[in-house]
Amino acid sequence: MSKVFRPQLILPVVALFAASPLGAAESARERTSTPVGFFHFAADEQLDPETFRSAPVRTAIDWRMFEPREGEWTPPSENAQVREMDRLLREGKRPVPSLRARSDWAVEDPDEPKCASAPADLDVRTPLRPGEIYSRTYYDFVKRAAEYFKGRLEIVVVENEMNDADFWCSGVDEYLRVFLTAKTAFQDVDPSVRIADGGIQGAALNWLVIQDYLDRGDLPAAVSFHRKFSGKAVSPEELAKEAARHRSKGSVKRAAQLVASDLFRWDDIVNFHYYQRSEALPEVVAYLRRHIPDGKPLMTNEVGIKKKFSTVEEAAGELVKKYARLLALGVGPVIWFSPDGKKDHNAGALVDDEGRIVPRMKEALETVAKLLGRSALSCRDLSTGTAAKFLFRYEEEDVEVAWSDDSAAAPVFRVLEPEAGD
Repeated sequence: MSKVFRPQLILPVVALFAASPLGAAESARERTSTPVGFFHFAADEQLDPETFRSAPVRTAIDWRMFEPREGEWTPPSENAQVREMDRLLREGKRPVPSLRARSDWAVEDPDEPKCASAPADLDVRTPLRPGEIYSRTYYDFVKRAAEYFKGRLEIVVVENEMNDADFWCSGVDEYLRVFLTAKTAFQDVDPSVRIADGGIQGAALNWLVIQDYLDRGDLPAAVSFHRKFSGKAVSPEELAKEAARHRSKGSVKRAAQLVASDLFRWDDIVNFHYYQRSEALPEVVAYLRRHIPDGKPLMTNEVGIKKKFSTVEEAAGELVKKYARLLALGVGPVIWFSPDGKKDHNAGALVDDEGRIVPRMKEALETVAKLLGRSALSCRDLSTGTAAKFLFRYEEEDVEVAWSDDSAAAPVFRVLEPEAGD
């Protein structure tokens, strides 16, 4: 027997799910930590608390919030970031904080409110190697945070999109030194915490994938991949020109330097971001896995869809497609980008510019979490041509997600009872 969730204007309707026999089984099921998460400013109080009670939630640990002046530490009760993380932890959620080297006194670029930068006392002469402390002030900040949250965090991310000068004002070498210092601080206090990098942007990763194809002489694959991530066809000549232009961009150059460094060897879990079309994800993940040690896990603490790659009406469908592909590829946790309003040309925000939840995005995210937010026993990719199909096998049921890449129709879920003997 099976239950089909067929979307109409939006994705599978949560009310239908909750009213079905499957919904009753879901409420009684012993839930484990879900790999499906969201940003903490996504109006999480409006999301179904049962569905997301063990969800990963992206938060921040900002240096200026912890130590506004040298040696003066903000009491936890007065630190808004600490209070927010404490609340999430009380609710059973799993904060995944990003350490940010932003400070009014301790860093090279203190006047940049958005962009983090290297600590002013960063040692840039000692060779790069694990276990070193390259900045005593930064080490003390991270150590203080690690001590407060000891035993309560699973993953900590070091910075944000460190290949982009909008978020990391210093160079690649400085980032690697900050990364190793943060990892040393957590190893000294709470070695069970997994340390992740800040996530190379998908916009840069796409051009590294294309350059990889070109370097191997596989021009047809490069042209095909461009269509997959952008949704637009280009000629080989146009692609060659565009690839040369992107190769000279600072964000792509820094991304290449990071991939070529030992960062992915030092990571406990490798992080990346992705805002382009879901069809390109298998090749992006394959590229990353060729550059990281075998068996090392992948995660993304920022995934969404830009308006240039999807209409607002199609964004909920892209959310489902991305989760299906990423979870099938073994990526997790996957944290959906959900800013306070549709900023930065983001089509897939959970909250609109008036601070109201977007119903179709909310229902899509909740449905994904309910149907796919568990550890699958196995996943089979049954896709053929433009017909995408994934079968997730769980102890209680099998979940099939299917859609056509050449159609604007939203994906369809089918929940199947396990066959006898399974």
